[in-house]
Amino acid sequence: MELLKRRDPAHDLLIPYINETQSMMNEAISLFDKTAVCQIVPAVDLGFPHDVIRIAGGFATGMFVEWRCNVPFIPIDTTVNIDTSSIFELEEDVSDDINELDFEKLRDKMSESSYLFNFHKGNHFISFCHSTETDKPLLIIHSNEKEFKYQFNGLMPVRGNWFMDDVKIFQKGERYLRYITGQKAELFTDMAKMLEEYNFIRHRFVANLIVGNKTKIISQKDHNHYFMPTRKSVAIGCFPVTYGDEVPIFSKLGRDIFIFKPEKGGENILTSLNSNKEYLLTPHGWGKTCEKDIEFCINYTTNEFDLSGDKYKIEPLVSLGKDKRLQIREFDTNPNNENSLFVQMRKSCPGIVVDRIVQKCSYSQFGFNRHTSI
Repeated sequence: MELLKRRDPAHDLLIPYINETQSMMNEAISLFDKTAVCQIVPAVDLGFPHDVIRIAGGFATGMFVEWRCNVPFIPIDTTVNIDTSSIFELEEDVSDDINELDFEKLRDKMSESSYLFNFHKGNHFISFCHSTETDKPLLIIHSNEKEFKYQFNGLMPVRGNWFMDDVKIFQKGERYLRYITGQKAELFTDMAKMLEEYNFIRHRFVANLIVGNKTKIISQKDHNHYFMPTRKSVAIGCFPVTYGDEVPIFSKLGRDIFIFKPEKGGENILTSLNSNKEYLLTPHGWGKTCEKDIEFCINYTTNEFDLSGDKYKIEPLVSLGKDKRLQIREFDTNPNNENSLFVQMRKSCPGIVVDRIVQKCSYSQFGFNRHTSI
């Protein structure tokens, strides 16, 4: 599959790696079901994750993992969480009235609740925007359900949590695949599904807090790009959509966000192993690539992930996010230009941009910022 028109060093490095993960996973699930099979399909934005445990465990960001097996099975280093982008239509544009103090107050209010503030982490953000198609003010929120990540009842593979005593390991050389099966795998799936609606409501709660009495919220549209679409699949930073769906594709700090409608005719057609239903695998952003000639390897004995000489412990909360050799891809923000993502991915993921959303001010790991459209 030609992911992008131009060559990308992260794609060159990661595709053979996840192919090996697929091979190992096929061997692992065949221990429980001789007819079992899995598929790992990269999306256009295949790239490096922040979580070291995810990449060391065999999985990147921007990929779809599915398996067919008659025994409940979860590959835990898919690091399942629910990442949602929620788009709220507002009655009035209040972006000029929003400032850093509003987010400080939001953080203070959330500290008094059971919700955990995480809009300053990773690629999460809250942004007041403007739709160029409908001329309507929007609020976009992107985050996950931090309340169910690293706690005892969370879904991340953390030492001592509710499922880690039942983890099994399939190992080949320095490569490994960690998984759970049986009743705890079933419970894991049920929790992941429950958290989808939870995150929608969580975002609505946050939207009402940050908007306050400044204006009214007219509507809410939610899109998951990190979740379990079925009991036997995980979408890791991508959209497995059906024909006619429209999804947001993110870019960089302050850059325009595009609503994209994928079309048939590309290489991104994904056929489910379990239902034979067809999906169009669509990116959720630009993805994180790497410098040319970067390499990585896993030392299972020392529990280290080696990224071209820099060693990272393979443990929860250890992040590649600040490694300067890994950067978000750069594209032209005019969707019709040769160097835009949408022209670059026409062969693998054709479609049309149905709306261009201009960010006016936002809060993220970079703090509060006002933006001018580029």
